[in-house]
Amino acid sequence: WRVLGLFDRAPAPELLEALRKPPVAGLTESVSRDGDWNSAVAGLRDIGLVEADGPVDAHPLARAYAAERLQSEAPDAWKEAHGRVFDRLCTMAPDEPDTLAEMEPLLQAVGHGVKAGRGQEALREVRIRRVLRENESYATVRLGAMGTLLSADAAFFESPWDSVARGF
Repeated sequence: WRVLGLFDRAPAPELLEALRKPPVAGLTESVSRDGDWNSAVAGLRDIGLVEADGPVDAHPLARAYAAERLQSEAPDAWKEAHGRVFDRLCTMAPDEPDTLAEMEPLLQAVGHGVKAGRGQEALREVRIRRVLRENESYATVRLGAMGTLLSADAAFFESPWDSVARGF
């Protein structure tokens, strides 16, 4: 259940897989095998903590609570898990995506990179090099994705647009 606290939406199955194999210490050791994972998800569905149908997901308030608990109780697992999600999202998009749909994993990766303590990498390698394509401003000028980019940029701040995030 705490795994869902890493995400702001239903995670793609390949992201969940990246967290289970190999397991993240302090987070996914008990669910690294498929049978254990399936049993855990079924149990959470039975008690209503995750959605009954479709992809594995939880209510946003439940995800927020799980995130808070994971970050405070297992900060090393928090950083390691976000780092794995960041790495996987970066491989899910082409190096130079041409559409907003192709770019979406990179926009999600930015926030995970910051939470993993890799904010500089998220800024330079993902946001500037791959999303904006350096000085082209590709995402904003060619795709018109100003609002989408601003949403991703919020990850660089502790409280939106007020102070820069820790570890950045």
